[in-house]
Amino acid sequence: MPTILLVRPAERAAADALVCKAAGWRGVPFSVLEIVPDKPHLAALPAQYAAADAVFWVSPGAVQTGIGVIDGKCFSEKPNIAVGQATADALLKAGCTNVLFPGNGNDSEAVIRLPIWQSLPSGARVLIVRGRGGRAYLAQTLNGLGMQVEFAEVYRREPQKPEWQVFAREKPYAVWIASTESVALFFSLMPDELVQEAKSLLYFTHHPRIAESLQQQGAERVELIKQLDVPTLKRYTEQADER
Repeated sequence: MPTILLVRPAERAAADALVCKAAGWRGVPFSVLEIVPDKPHLAALPAQYAAADAVFWVSPGAVQTGIGVIDGKCFSEKPNIAVGQATADALLKAGCTNVLFPGNGNDSEAVIRLPIWQSLPSGARVLIVRGRGGRAYLAQTLNGLGMQVEFAEVYRREPQKPEWQVFAREKPYAVWIASTESVALFFSLMPDELVQEAKSLLYFTHHPRIAESLQQQGAERVELIKQLDVPTLKRYTEQADER
C-alpha cells in the first residue's frame, strides 16, 4: 500500500485520508499549518451574508469554518459561488442549493468568467468569505464592474511544527499539497537530512501556481490534478508499487 503525506489542515487531511484508503493508498496527515477560527469575524458573518446579493467562498476551509453560523433558510435565496469542486461539495453538503463553480479551473481567474457576474446588477453587494489576507484579484475585478465587495475573514492560518520523524519512518512515495504557503513551510521547516529525499517524491497539487512553487523548491516530479480522488490515485498505484 503506497503512502502519501497529506500536507493539509487537519480537517481536510481527515477527508483526504478516506479518499486514499478507498484507492488503496495510506494517507498520513502531515499538517504544516492549521485553520483557527476568528470569533469576532464569525460573529459578524450572519449579518454580512444576509445583506449580500452573492457570496464567494474561497476554500473548503472557509465553508467549514463559516457555514455553521448562518441560518440554513438563507442557503437557497442567493448564489453561493465556490472557487472549485471541493468547495462546491462542501457547500452542497452543508445544505446550500444555489451553488455555482467553474467547470474548468479553480481560482479567481476562473471564477470571474462565470456568467453570474453579468446577471447581477451594477452596485450588487458581493461577500468574499476567506481567511485573513489573500489575493485581491477577484475583489479588484468586481469593483471594476461596479460591484460593492466586502470581506469576511473568518479564520487565520497558524504554522505548525510537523513531526519529521513521521516523514522519516513512513517513507512516503507521494505528497498532496494545496497551497503555496504550505509549500514554503514544508520545505523551510524540513531538516537538512531529509531535503534530498523530499525533492525526489511525487507531488500532487491542483493549481499551476502551487506546482511552480514546488518546482522552485527543487521538487523533481510534480503532477497537476483537478482534485485528489480515487481514480487519480489508482492511475499511479502501479507506478508506486514498482518503486
